[in-house]
Parts: sequence; structure tokens; C-alpha cells
Amino acid sequence: MTRLIKVANWPGRPRGHVIFVHGLGGHPYDTWRRGKADAGFWPLWLARDIPGLCVWTLSYAAPPTNWIGNALALPDQAVPVLEHLLGEPALTTAPVTFVCHSLGGLVVKQVLREANDQRGHRPEAGMLLDRVKALVFIATPHTGSIQATWLDRLRLVAWPSPVAQDLIKNAPALRKLNVWYRNWPNEIANQVFYEAHATEAGMIVDPDGADPGLLNVVPIPIEADHIGICKPAGKDELLYTATRRFLAENIGGEDRPAEEYAAAKLETPTLPAVSRSRPKTWLPRMLRLAVLILVAVIGFKGIQAVFFPPDLLQESGIEEVLRTKYPELTPEQIERSIRSLQALRDEPRFEQAVEQAEKGNLHVAQGIWRQIYENRKHQEDKARSERAEAARNLAAIAFVENAAEGLRWYREATQLDPDNREGWLGLGEAAQATGTLEEAEAAYRKYIALARRADDKRELAVGLSGLGDVLVAEGNLPAARRAYEDSRDI
Repeated sequence: MTRLIKVANWPGRPRGHVIFVHGLGGHPYDTWRRGKADAGFWPLWLARDIPGLCVWTLSYAAPPTNWIGNALALPDQAVPVLEHLLGEPALTTAPVTFVCHSLGGLVVKQVLREANDQRGHRPEAGMLLDRVKALVFIATPHTGSIQATWLDRLRLVAWPSPVAQDLIKNAPALRKLNVWYRNWPNEIANQVFYEAHATEAGMIVDPDGADPGLLNVVPIPIEADHIGICKPAGKDELLYTATRRFLAENIGGEDRPAEEYAAAKLETPTLPAVSRSRPKTWLPRMLRLAVLILVAVIGFKGIQAVFFPPDLLQESGIEEVLRTKYPELTPEQIERSIRSLQALRDEPRFEQAVEQAEKGNLHVAQGIWRQIYENRKHQEDKARSERAEAARNLAAIAFVENAAEGLRWYREATQLDPDNREGWLGLGEAAQATGTLEEAEAAYRKYIALARRADDKRELAVGLSGLGDVLVAEGNLPAARRAYEDSRDI
């Protein structure tokens, strides 16, 4: 449930308000502190270091998967957040700023867009926009995240929430939102931070995705991963010092005399407990769980059939039949005939061959081998294709926890089936995520060539966009621009 919680308050006329907005899977308190102690809750540090600054935190449901909770899609989530902002009387008294982590930055941009759409018929929406003075983006995926793309690809198991699906890399809705924000005529000051370290699941938001492309705004790298970037350990860390200076310079508002601040006492109410509602979608959860169990059982039976097949020859009397009906056969010839039947175990007509062999009719087995001989080439090609598909699926799963392992399997998949576009696309994304940019560029170019051969405009545009991202990372900006323009034209 969406809530606006006051963390710190200065009585009388506040100088301004700052609202902290957590990200995907975040928490209104734990996102902004190390451990559980309030001493590490840095929104309180700002309230003490900037007299007159009232601090709030926004709580809203943003689980990454429907297994653990329910969430609204990004455009829908902006509506209740806006209503809470418009319905809070305290926010009408002074300028408003936002500090946003990850998804929180997208929520705030969507809120501003919603308020801008309503300002023609709701004066309070226009007045709120006039009071917003500054935004701090901390590792916000302005163009999406590759991890959200992997969640979407594994949707049967991961079951991503609607808001997680909105974060797919290069999602059109995110690009449109970012273009709108860049071109929106406003006087809001912006500060951008991005993570410099990867998590165990890889880089959640890369530097390019964290850069909204705003004029005269230089993104600042923070030596932390996506989770730790918004949890400074002390007041001397760059994230805190830069944010404090930025807010002090841009919050505006009406300064009170120094003696009033000295006489006023900062109020820090007890933080109310925030509980997450459990998902009530028990029926779809049970159905999905049943499907997963069924898939697991089928997989187990398949493994069992492969590694522990029934031995129909063990108790058969084929050897005795052959000795009786064909007394001229030597023991070695009989043994070779039985071994040839054993080699048919994986064939659909194996049981029929055993049955006929027990009767002394070996012509059925001969017919099966003749068919195998004629179709062996097609079967080998199919086997390579199936191995390549298995390698791609394994790569998609492995990449979520170990990017290097996913990259290894994508390499295997492209060697087995070099004409499959999906393998080259996965290889390009995995290589880019692990920093092997030359390999990523080569993979995207192969993907583009295959898309051109198939005359698939949509896939061609995807490949050109991915190639542009790699070229930017390599520093080849003119070539990146050409790739982006070609993708845009399509």
C-alpha cells in the first residue's frame, strides 16, 4: 500500500521538503541505511545538517516477482503517489525535492508527467510542479536493465511483476518517458549517480542506462554496487556529501533567521512499522506451481529414461532362439546380432525389434538399421540444433547468477548453431555485461547480418541498438550514432 511517511520535521516555516523514493524490491527505511539501526539512516543526517529541511520517505509495493507480492505497472503506480503528494497539506508550504534509488527515479518522472498532464484541469497539480526544485537520481535505469530482460525471458519460473516487466532493457515506454523528461520545459535541478561495481548477478544498471542524457548534468560514479550505492557508511562518503551540497544549493525556499533555527528543535517521530501485504493471487500461484511441478516430473522421467532404461534384452531368449533356428551361426555372429539389437535401445521400434528377434525374425531389426542409416545425417543435424537450443536455455538461466558462465554457454550455442539469431543476440548481451566488448561487437554484427538475410526489420533494429550500446562503451561515438540512427529509421 502506498504511504507517505514523515521522517523528520522542523516546526514553523520549513525551508523545504525532501522525499526519498526506494526502488524495485526496496523498503522505505532499509533502502537508505546499513543494518537496522536508525543511526545509519542517512535521511536523518540531512535533516540535521540542513536546518529547516523536512524529510519524508515514500512506501509503495514494488516486488520484483509475483511470487512474493503484488505491484502496479509504472504508469498506474504514479497515480496513487501523485494523489498522496497532492493530499499532504504540509507539502504546500515549501519547495519539494526528491532523492530516488533505481526504479524510484522512474516513478518520480512518471508522477511529474502525470501531474503535467493534469495541470490544465487541476490547479493543485500545477502548483506542485512549480514547487519541485531538484531531483537526485541514484542508479536509476532510465533505459531499463538487462536483469529485467532475463527475468522476462524466464517468466515461467521467475513470474516477474508488472513493474519489473516495465524495466526491460530499451523498453519503448521507458525511452518515451526519458525523452519527455529531457524535453520537458522546467527549471528542476538534477544530479545523477551511477554504480561502479557489479553485484553477483552482474551490473544491474550500467553507466549508459543510468545517464538520462540531461544537458550540463555530469553523472557521478560511486564505488559501490546497486544495493550498496544508496547506503553510505558515513557522512564523509561521496554520495552523502555531494547530495547534501546539491540539496542545500538548490532547494530554494525561504531562509529563516539563524536564531530561529537554533531555537527550533528537530522533531524525529518514531518510524511507523511498514508491512508488506502478501499476494492474494493464490489460484494463479497454485496453477503456475502445478505447471512447474509437471515440467520437473517430465524432465525427471526423461532423465530416468536416458540413464536408467529398461533392459528388455536381459531376460529375453533371443540367444537360444538364434541357436535353434540358425544352427550354422557361430557364437561370435550371435553375439554381434544381439549387440546390434542392444544398440537400438533409443529407437521407437526397439520393443518391436526385440519381439520379432525372439521369434527368429531378424528382418525387422534390419529394416530399422536401414532407416537409421538413411536418416542419420538429418538426425545429427537435429541433434546439433537441439544441443544449441539447450545451451541457449542454459545460458539464459546461468547468466542470472553468473554472467561469465552464461557467456560460456552462449559461445557453445553459437558454435553448434551459427545460423540461430537468438544465440548471437544472447552472446552480444552477455559479452557486453562481462566487459568483453570486442566479442560483443562481433556478436551483434553477426546478429545484424542474419537479420538482414531474413529481412526481419524488427530484429535488425534490435541488433543495431545493441551494437550502438557496445560502440558507446568502446568510445566509438560516431559509429554508435550511425547505428542508433539506423535503428531509429527502421
